[in-house]
Amino acid sequence: MTDAQLIQRTFETGHALADVWHLEGRWSQALTLLHGLQPVAAQLDDAALAHNALLIARVLTNQGLFSGQDTLNDREAALKRALAHAEVTGDASLTGGVWDAWGFSLHIAYLGSDRSSEPEHELEYFERGLALRRQANHPREIAESQFHIGLVYGVIREDHAQALPYFEEAYRLAQAADDDVMASYAIRHIGFARFEAGDMEGARADLEESLRLREVAHFEPGVAMALVALAAVMAEQGDKAGAKSNLERARSILESLGATSRIQMVEQRLAQLS
Repeated sequence: MTDAQLIQRTFETGHALADVWHLEGRWSQALTLLHGLQPVAAQLDDAALAHNALLIARVLTNQGLFSGQDTLNDREAALKRALAHAEVTGDASLTGGVWDAWGFSLHIAYLGSDRSSEPEHELEYFERGLALRRQANHPREIAESQFHIGLVYGVIREDHAQALPYFEEAYRLAQAADDDVMASYAIRHIGFARFEAGDMEGARADLEESLRLREVAHFEPGVAMALVALAAVMAEQGDKAGAKSNLERARSILESLGATSRIQMVEQRLAQLS
C-alpha cells in the first residue's frame, strides 16, 4: 500500500467511526476524532477538507439539538470552512450538502430561541442545497433536502398540508436509498401531521415505525426523542402506563448521553402524567 492509499484509508476509516459515534450520541469523542483527522484531510485535497468540516458541523448541530448545548458559533465556523473548500471542488453534491447543513443549523438555532421570527435564510439555503443535490442526482441527499424544506412549512409555519408532500417524498426516497435515519425523520413528521389532523391511530403507527427505524440504526438520541413523541400520542389515547414507560426509557437514554435540557423536558411530561 502506498502512502497516499494509507492516508486515504485512514481518513475514510476515521470518518466511518465518527459517524458511528455521532449516531450513538458520543459527540465529544466524534469531534475529537474529526479534529484529529484535519491534518490527514489536509494531505488529501479540498474535498476531504470540506467533508471533514461538514461532518464536524453536523455533529455540532446534533449535539446542540439533543443536548441543548450552544454550539452555534462553532458549527457556523465549520460550515464556512466546508463551503470554501467545497466550492473549490465544483462538486454539486458536496456543496449542496453544505448549504443544506447550514439551513439545518439555522433551524436548530430557531428551535432553541423564542421562535418569534422565521430564520431569514433557512428556506433559501435548503432550496439551494436541493437544487445542487438534484444536479448530482443522489436520492438519499435529495430526501434530506426535501425533509428539511418540509420542516420550514410544518414546524415554523405550522402548515402541515403544505409540509406533508415534502415529508412523504423524503420518506419514499430515504426508503429507496436504505437510509433508516432519514426515513425515521420523515415518517416521524408524517405522524405529527396525522396527530394534528386528529388521526391518533395513524400517528401512533407512524411514530412506532420511526422508533423502530432508529433502533435498527442504533441512533440513540433519536430513539429517546422517538419514545417521547410516541408517549404523547399514547397519553392522548388514554394509555398513561405506556406513555410513562416510554418516557422513563427516554430519560434513561438521555441521562446516559448527558442531555440535561432534554431530561428536564421528560421530567415535566412525567409530572404531567401523574
